Amino acid sequence: MLNSFFSSLPVALYGIVGGPGVGKTSIIEALKEKGETTVREVATDYIFERMEEGVKEPWAEDNFQLSILNRTLHRENETLEKSRILKKKRVFSDRAILDLFVYLDVRGKLQTEEFKKGNEIIKSVKPEERYKAVFLVLPWGDATKDYRKDLNRHEELDEAQKLTQKTYEIYSQYFSRLIEVPGRMSPKERAEFVLRKVEEIETGALSLAALK
Repeated sequence: MLNSFFSSLPVALYGIVGGPGVGKTSIIEALKEKGETTVREVATDYIFERMEEGVKEPWAEDNFQLSILNRTLHRENETLEKSRILKKKRVFSDRAILDLFVYLDVRGKLQTEEFKKGNEIIKSVKPEERYKAVFLVLPWGDATKDYRKDLNRHEELDEAQKLTQKTYEIYSQYFSRLIEVPGRMSPKERAEFVLRKVEEIETGALSLAALK
């Protein structure tokens, strides 16, 4: 009876968001090393999967962001369900579902069918209720010097900076509890910062209402 009660308790979902190259995945990996439950970023896996199928630039395909959205929801839901069974308190997700708005806005695709379908899905899951809080990762240093493209991070510096700014704008519209993760810290230090803030949230020391 007691085990059944605890397994039914909600698991807190925290999003780790930010523009390309700001260090989101490094924080997720550091959190995982500390024993936290995490959700691996979907976009990287999907890009490699499509490339193996012969697609040279998967990010240029129609409905790319919609595919990322659906897979992110699936991966988060799967992890949350497993965490409930294992009686875990929280899950950290590498990126969050509002990234669809961020990318489609910057790339001038707000009038597309992809945006319409994505918007309907996002409205149905209520992101402001889905995530306990969202952490916005600030750039580590001077983006003009530190930013590097790679197979997954394909954006040019100018677009990457626009995505970073748009991420702040979009998530601020939905979340009063947007918490900024400072730059110029190691991944371990950033992970520790996140965990301190989560502890404050969970103990009530940090009022989410105060973040409005």
